[in-house]
Amino acid sequence: MTGHLYKSFSFASYPENMSIHIAGEEKSRGNTSLTVHLKAGSYKVRALDTNGSHAEATEDIVVLSDSLNILNIRMKKIFLLE
Repeated sequence: MTGHLYKSFSFASYPENMSIHIAGEEKSRGNTSLTVHLKAGSYKVRALDTNGSHAEATEDIVVLSDSLNILNIRMKKIFLLE
């Protein structure tokens, strides 16, 4: 039997509604809280605040049959000094 292992993977963030991007993909997968199906392998994930009030967050994840299936991201607030 051959094929690819796909696993449900969930992304959550604080605050919510951050855009999730997977390296090598042209478009965002959606906004948190979000569950997607990923093939087994390694991924670089970016969380972006479309409003620009939080810094970009990047994480490396590995998807395996026995790996955790959730990534919680805590975004850092950007403070502008005048």
